[in-house]
Amino acid sequence: MRGMSKALSGVLVVVLAWALAGCSAVRPLVSTYGGGLEDPSAYRQMVTRWTQSSRLYRQLETIALMDALYLSWPVRESFVEEYGQVMLLAESEMQEKMKFEREESERFEDFLLAVYTGKEEWNDLEKGNSIWSLYLVYESGARLQPYRIEHYDPDPAQRERFYPFMSPWKKVYRVRFLRPAPAAGGTPSQVYRGPLRLVMTGFLGQMTFSWDGTQPGKALAGTP
Repeated sequence: MRGMSKALSGVLVVVLAWALAGCSAVRPLVSTYGGGLEDPSAYRQMVTRWTQSSRLYRQLETIALMDALYLSWPVRESFVEEYGQVMLLAESEMQEKMKFEREESERFEDFLLAVYTGKEEWNDLEKGNSIWSLYLVYESGARLQPYRIEHYDPDPAQRERFYPFMSPWKKVYRVRFLRPAPAAGGTPSQVYRGPLRLVMTGFLGQMTFSWDGTQPGKALAGTP
């Protein structure tokens, strides 16, 4: 019996060692909606750094919860690198995508907004008669209105991999602001560069998110 016990103990040790080795070698991506995926990739860290979150309340009532990702050049660059690794893109394809994103970042200020509202009818940013107004305000005082607001619904696999702040109970928008074009032969105006604030405001309250233009900032929120 003693010999059998030792044999069984040896088997258990081998099985446990195999299991632990398997756990350390393969770590599946586990969705934690609202908190992202447990993935320490450089891209995921970049998204976390450039995503601001805020909540808006009226007394004890939840008006809105919102996550705002500023698609700055560092985020765009990191996305292309991550996408290229996932899809095994050729170097020429990577360069083409990087060129496209660079040009887009020069022309536009883009944001992804994941929004939850206490009442479904309040979540209407894409409508022309929305109860909310969005503005982009620069440190210079220059202010832009959205060039385009559209409902954004990537497929589940893409959502899981690239956008950890999205969740099934939030509606996602892609918001684009167009920088005024420089005069013929001129350089881009510095009025539309540097620190900026994204403001969502309406009769129900106001939410403000700020970034310094090159590094992520902190979100501010309140009610008027």
